[in-house]
Amino acid sequence: ISPDSIIHMIAFPHRYKSYLPGAFVSDLSPARQEKWKKTYSYIINKLTWFYDGKQLLLKSPDNTAHMAQLLELYPNAKFVNIHRDPYTTVMSTIHMFKKQMEIIRLSPLPEGDLDIILEDTIVYIFKRMYTELFELEASLGKNMITVSYADLSARPIECVEMIYSGLELPGYEEALPHVKAYVDSQKNYVKNRFTINPRLRDKINSELGFYFKHYGYEMETEN
Repeated sequence: ISPDSIIHMIAFPHRYKSYLPGAFVSDLSPARQEKWKKTYSYIINKLTWFYDGKQLLLKSPDNTAHMAQLLELYPNAKFVNIHRDPYTTVMSTIHMFKKQMEIIRLSPLPEGDLDIILEDTIVYIFKRMYTELFELEASLGKNMITVSYADLSARPIECVEMIYSGLELPGYEEALPHVKAYVDSQKNYVKNRFTINPRLRDKINSELGFYFKHYGYEMETEN
């Protein structure tokens, strides 16, 4: 219900540049920032009412680019930061955008090579998003916990327990049977597999070296 969202580029890819400011609320004018906050609060209030006042858990990757604004709205918000190999993350995001555009786009594709446009856009967003997150990280203290996707995939129960403990959340014992049931239901899930092209690999290496270093990922130099 807000025009200021990067997700609209999926429906209107020919105008993708106009939606880039929506990825980072701080790029909007003060008036549009306030409107964004009111819209976000409106949705959260409705959901909170619908779920009888329970604390909400939002799985919204784009919120990583909104953390400063979310902390203004909800100073006691808690964050679970799940990091993943940057090559896979960027390729998966590009794949998602392309597939969604095939299904729901309402306008022509942008002029030029769509792969290059998406590569440049996603790498730019990724770089800026994590640059800003790392600047906030120290100030969040116990209100943020970081988990690797590899650990979460290999040891989901242990990671969920660590998240509850690290964020000082109540109710782990009550939640545990539901967590185990969900993990069991996902045993046959098959992840998408991607092969990176040299052009995208070089872009990621050039722009995201700080991310590799921060989380200890190994940089590839050839396929």
